[in-house]
Amino acid sequence: MNRLIIILCFTIFLGLEMLGQAQIEFRNTKHNFGEIEEEGGPVKYTFVFENTGNDTLKINNVRASCGCTTPAWTKQNILPGDTGYVIAQYNPFNRPGGFNKSLTVSSNAEKQVTTLQISGRVKPKPKGPEDDFPTPMGDLRVKYRALPLGNITNQGVVTKEFEIYNQGEEEIVFDPNLIESPEHITISFNPSNLASKQRGKLIVAYDTKKKDDLGYFTEPVKFVTTEDSDSLKTLYVTTFIKEYFPPMTEEELASAPKISVSDRKHDFGALNEGETSEYEFTISNYGKEPLVIRKILANCSCITTEIKKEKIKPGQNTTVKVVLDSEGRVGYLTKNLTIFSNDPRKSTLQVTIKAKIDN
Repeated sequence: MNRLIIILCFTIFLGLEMLGQAQIEFRNTKHNFGEIEEEGGPVKYTFVFENTGNDTLKINNVRASCGCTTPAWTKQNILPGDTGYVIAQYNPFNRPGGFNKSLTVSSNAEKQVTTLQISGRVKPKPKGPEDDFPTPMGDLRVKYRALPLGNITNQGVVTKEFEIYNQGEEEIVFDPNLIESPEHITISFNPSNLASKQRGKLIVAYDTKKKDDLGYFTEPVKFVTTEDSDSLKTLYVTTFIKEYFPPMTEEELASAPKISVSDRKHDFGALNEGETSEYEFTISNYGKEPLVIRKILANCSCITTEIKKEKIKPGQNTTVKVVLDSEGRVGYLTKNLTIFSNDPRKSTLQVTIKAKIDN
C-alpha cells in the first residue's frame, strides 16, 4: 500500500513538473549582416524569442565566443506568452574579412542552452598615409625607425629602398651634406626635394666589405631636413651578416670543413644573482680541410666566451669556455651563442644558454 502511495505521489509530481515548464523559442537563430564597413562602427541585431511554455522564463546568461561580440538581453522574468530579446553587437574595427561568431544563451527553459550565430564580411577601410607610414618624425613619416636589411653576406654592397612620406604642407629638402652615418653605410633620398603629400624613397647602401665583420648589427644614421622643427632625424640600420660562399660542387662540399658542436643546449640551473658560473663545450671538425672559427657572438653582455684555438685541423677538436655573470639579472634567462665558421653548409650555428637566477 505504501509503495502504491509513493508511486502515485511521484507520478503526480512529474505531472506538475511537466505542466509548469518554461519554453524558449527564437524566431530565428542565425543572422548574416552581409558586407559592413570596417570604419562604420559596431552593428547590432536583435534576436527575439517567446516563452511558449506555461511557467516563468529567466535568461541566466549570454556568453559570446569572442570579445568582438557584445551581448545584451532581457533581464526581467518573461511570463508565458511574452517575448524577450538577445542583442548581438559586433565591432568590425581592425577585423577585416569574413566572420562567424556565436552566442550561447543559458536559461531555465526545458532546453537550457540555445546557440545563436551572427556572420558577415567586413570591408577593409581604405588605407591612408597614416596606415602605410605609422611612425611620424616631424612632417616626415616612415614605416619604422628601424631599416631592416635582413640576412646578407659579406660579398659586397647591399642596397635596399624604404618608402617615406611628407605629411606636411611644405616641401622637405634633404641636404646630402648633412648626413651622418658609419663609413660603410650610405643613405640618399629620391627625390631630394619631397613635395607636400608626396611619397619618396630612402635608399640605404651597405658595404659589407668595408664593415669587415660578421653578426647582428644595429647602427644609427642621422640626417637633417629643412623643417622648422624636428629637423634632425635618427634611424637605425639593422642587419645580420654571414659569410659568403660561392657555388660549390658536391666534390668541393665533400672536401670542405665540417663543424660539429658537442652541446647545442646548456642549462646552468639555479644561480643566485651576482653569481658567476662556467661550462665548456667542444667544437669538432669532421671535414677534410681546416675548420676556422671566425667569431663566437653572444646576444647578451652577461656571457663571455674563450676558445682554445680558432683553427681546427681535420679530425681534431677544440674547447670553448662559456662564462655566465648573473650580476644585475633576476628570473629565467634564455640567451644564444652564434658560432661563425668557414663550413659552407653551416656557416652559423647556435648554442642556447639557460639559467634561473634568484634574488
